[in-house]
Amino acid sequence: MNFQRSKHTTWFLVCSILLFLSLDTTMLALNYKITHEVSEDAVIINLAGRQRMLSQNMAKSVFQIDPTSTNTKQSQTLILQYMQSYEMFTDTLEGFAKGGYVVDAEKKLVMVRPIDLPKVSELINNANQLLIPLEQLNLTILKHGLNTKLLGDIKHTLANINLPLLGLMNDITVLVEKNSQEKSDTLRSIQMFTFFLALLNFAFIVTQFRSGQRQSDQTINVLNELIQSAKASLVIFNEMGQVSMANESARRMFGYTEQEILQLSKDKLFNYDNEQLVALSRSGKQIPIELHERSIIRHGETLTIATLIESQQQINQNRALFQLANRDSLTGMFNRNALNIALYHKVQQTKFWGARFACYAINIDNFKQVNALYGRNVGDDVLKEFTYRLCRTTRDSDFIYRYGGDEFVLVVDLSDNELALNKVTNKINDITTSSFKLPDDIEITLTTSFGIAICPDDADDPEELLSIAQELMKNGKDSQVIELSQASKIRHIQPHSE
Repeated sequence: MNFQRSKHTTWFLVCSILLFLSLDTTMLALNYKITHEVSEDAVIINLAGRQRMLSQNMAKSVFQIDPTSTNTKQSQTLILQYMQSYEMFTDTLEGFAKGGYVVDAEKKLVMVRPIDLPKVSELINNANQLLIPLEQLNLTILKHGLNTKLLGDIKHTLANINLPLLGLMNDITVLVEKNSQEKSDTLRSIQMFTFFLALLNFAFIVTQFRSGQRQSDQTINVLNELIQSAKASLVIFNEMGQVSMANESARRMFGYTEQEILQLSKDKLFNYDNEQLVALSRSGKQIPIELHERSIIRHGETLTIATLIESQQQINQNRALFQLANRDSLTGMFNRNALNIALYHKVQQTKFWGARFACYAINIDNFKQVNALYGRNVGDDVLKEFTYRLCRTTRDSDFIYRYGGDEFVLVVDLSDNELALNKVTNKINDITTSSFKLPDDIEITLTTSFGIAICPDDADDPEELLSIAQELMKNGKDSQVIELSQASKIRHIQPHSE
């Protein structure tokens, strides 16, 4: 009789363990699916929003053309901007319908999946129908060039379809956002249901350990194997909040050995950062988590079983990872990695559209003397102030990158206005005309050196273009020392010694 009961219990525990592991794997799969789908939907929503901007850009470019001077350089530039906006608009519509690669707002190729919603398909078809007259006019322009009659026809067509197009794009954005939220809510509901099933299954297993001392000891061994093999991080705390057990996944997350983590209490492992619960690893890294707890009673003692799931389903996760990889932490500007990507895409666009842009390599002269005299904290303040002034020289179409140390790269679009080069150059020269007033009454006068390379005039290769600008910058760098007059420029400050 006892043998039969033991055999039955063994099979029950094996099935329960397999069920727990299946539920655990399901939760992790759902977590990944939520993150993936939210990211995909975010791309589509951003693109749908950009469609409204492109529709307005088409109308803005065309209505700026003077009907009496359709063959001027300015008119040709405006009609090129209109054609570019039209191509991006229709390519994005095709991506919504069939899927594929689409150019995003940062002018990078992104993969989008087709929007599988009947109402959205109908809206896309309606938008394509509205664009048919415009497509025919565009083909005529490409064959015969722009004239006053064609310009009038395009303006008339755009005036009739612009508002309907904006309405259709708004409707697409609303439907995609609503569908994304519904999918996320459904998946999270399934995830929570699966989690509670796993907890119930786990709790049911634990109750079997109380049937007898010998059977309890045997079941505890099985429970230990279950916890150690689980993919999710599990930690068991006693009534005092001290760690009684932590599986391998949890020890790997926190960075402690089995003996070390048993010496820790709950308040040493968890904390809140801006209302977000985080796990405190041994290295000091803070890991955002979701914590699910369940209490059990063993031998009269209440134990708390904590399940830790890394919080990866936040909507802004991809944006944070992008910022980490492409932003300079000190100045907030794009970094060298982002510059390499941007130059590649800008050069490709230049080859395709025939546009032009300038690449400025900018260096703060004798910046190392600032660090040597006053320390890195003052040097960091100088870089922040210089970045702020540099931002004031640019337009919305220009981008600033911190290349490294005291060197910056400025990418200036020249397609709109040939005078942009002179204007930006003059503004860069004016950056250091006034001294830099820093904390602790430090006032410093700086100078800058810069070189300019234009694509495709000087080069149409990203590395060669940047190399030319840097070489010109070095050749133009004068040998003046930073004006650091202790009497008139710096007051009440002793040089920093490191």
